[in-house]
Amino acid sequence: MKIIQDTTAFVSRTIRGTVSFGCRAVNKTFEVTRTCFNAVFPKNPVTKSRQFRIIPTSVENSIGENAYDELCPKNKNVESVTVIEVGNRLVKHCDRKELNFEFRVLESDEVNAFCLPGGKICITIGLINKLKKEDKDVTVDDHDFSDLTYEDKLAAVLGHEITHACAAHGAMKMQMRMILFAVSSIIKLALGIFIYRKVENDEAEKTNKAAQELFDMLWGAGRTVATCKHGHSHEYQSDRIGMKYAEKAGYDSIAGIWVQQMFMNNFGSKKDSIALFSSHPPSQRRVEECIRIYKKIQSEGANSID
Repeated sequence: MKIIQDTTAFVSRTIRGTVSFGCRAVNKTFEVTRTCFNAVFPKNPVTKSRQFRIIPTSVENSIGENAYDELCPKNKNVESVTVIEVGNRLVKHCDRKELNFEFRVLESDEVNAFCLPGGKICITIGLINKLKKEDKDVTVDDHDFSDLTYEDKLAAVLGHEITHACAAHGAMKMQMRMILFAVSSIIKLALGIFIYRKVENDEAEKTNKAAQELFDMLWGAGRTVATCKHGHSHEYQSDRIGMKYAEKAGYDSIAGIWVQQMFMNNFGSKKDSIALFSSHPPSQRRVEECIRIYKKIQSEGANSID
């Protein structure tokens, strides 16, 4: 009887141990899989949806820091104080506070602002002068811009650039270029192995060369359209969320409409004819979208924007 009891106990312990080990192994596998999935398909802090990512935040920060001094050197411009103050106030309401945001003024007459990966933001003197100017020609329907301050307009611009950083738009563009380059290289390699190398005479070699040139041309055009279309969605999103950040930071979000109409007045006609190949959508569409967002903010609050 004792032998039977000992055997039963041994079998029972073995089964429990095996089951326990199996459960731990399954849980560990699940945790590793979930960690890998979250690393490759993290949630976008702005959209809250999952996106394929191969460029981590650490690489974003490194890229931005390495290029910042070259593209936008530090200076003691008097406008820097206000730019930094408005920028830091907006950052308190953004979706990626872990980024090392920095704001600088570039001594250039070009009307421009840009954001490098990691939150390194630059605005030119040319654009600042446009924002400071009381432009009576900027009118949109019955919207009243008379009470807008320079800080409100600046917040609209910086909020837009901060959104680019928060949504990792720069990293996503780099990632798309890397993927397109890899796909292009694979296709060319396959064509080289199975088609282009089967050269029997000079005529066939000329045909292969022409085919390669045609592929390069078509691929280049397709890549341009794809990246510009991608850029369009980024610009609309940055307009939308930038107005949200501005409103939450205490600035008048109607400035988003003013800024887009100002760009429309100054540069709109040059953009409209090449909209498909432009990285920025036609300004008139952006004005209309900003009007829609402003009305939603006024009726439902800034948190209704996503």
